[in-house]
Amino acid sequence: MKKYLFLLIVTGALVGCSPQVTSELVTEGLSPQPTNKVMIVGEGESTEDMQTIGQVTVDGKSESVKSQYGKMLGLAVRETAQKGGNMLVVDNSEIGKNLLKGTMGHTDSKVIDSLTLSVKRINELEGMLPGRKPKVEADAAINNKVEEPETTPKEEMEPQGIMFKIGAGPMWTTSRLYYTSKDYLTNQRGYGMSLSIASTGDKFWGFGADFYGSRTVVDVPKFSRGGDTSYLMMYLGPSVLVVGKIADWMRVDLSLGIGGSYYQDDGQSTFGFGVRNTIGLEFKVTKTVGIGADLVRQRCIISKPDDIDLPDNELYGYEHLGAMLTIRLHY
Repeated sequence: MKKYLFLLIVTGALVGCSPQVTSELVTEGLSPQPTNKVMIVGEGESTEDMQTIGQVTVDGKSESVKSQYGKMLGLAVRETAQKGGNMLVVDNSEIGKNLLKGTMGHTDSKVIDSLTLSVKRINELEGMLPGRKPKVEADAAINNKVEEPETTPKEEMEPQGIMFKIGAGPMWTTSRLYYTSKDYLTNQRGYGMSLSIASTGDKFWGFGADFYGSRTVVDVPKFSRGGDTSYLMMYLGPSVLVVGKIADWMRVDLSLGIGGSYYQDDGQSTFGFGVRNTIGLEFKVTKTVGIGADLVRQRCIISKPDDIDLPDNELYGYEHLGAMLTIRLHY
């Protein structure tokens, strides 16, 4: 119990380092908008016909709002769109306190594409920060030419929090495998694989589902008059996921799942229930692809046959502990 409490505390500390987005609404009941239909208005630019629906704040935490301006702006735009707004008025007055603030609004006027989130628009707004010049003008001056206007704005496409994970690796049976009434084996190595899907959105927690399957060959001692045998264990169930971001390219996640399990060996097959715990570390290769490793603890509890006696503190079933290499796809 202390081990899991420690892991939750570590994860909470890691999550606390990620940028935090908060908002307050004065108008509710608006339908969510696409992020590419949210116009971003800077200081001194027109906000006619805009109805204020609330305020949004992005707290950079351990990341610098000023150096990660485009990312923070994207978080504010996403929050505005989710609350039903299609206009964001940027307030840079507290950027020195590592805060980006904005007024969320809604207008019935036609959306101006050149004001929506794009690389060019971010450069224009960054140029309004104290002590900076617009990057578009600076680049044009260096190249001694006039920059051509973009006809199609480039949006910063970020994954929306859906993750598919494929993993495989060695698994050890850490529970006792009795081959006589008193003699048993343990730490028998097998191999397992898993498929997982999880959804977190823009939160640090979410829900998912996991499938697990493994096969283990048991080396029964010859003097027991038994031969080598093998067993198959499978699991399927929902899970709760907690994610902590260490850096833009690295994150840690923990999951807990409870579901159904299936066991089969040379003499029987039966269903039961299972419990699954994982802790994983991921390294981002691109925005949508990551590689990593998971530490997995898998339990399968099944009904005890009538002719088997176990100590009072033991359950009839199987427990696995193993390590998996994983590939993760984010959408």
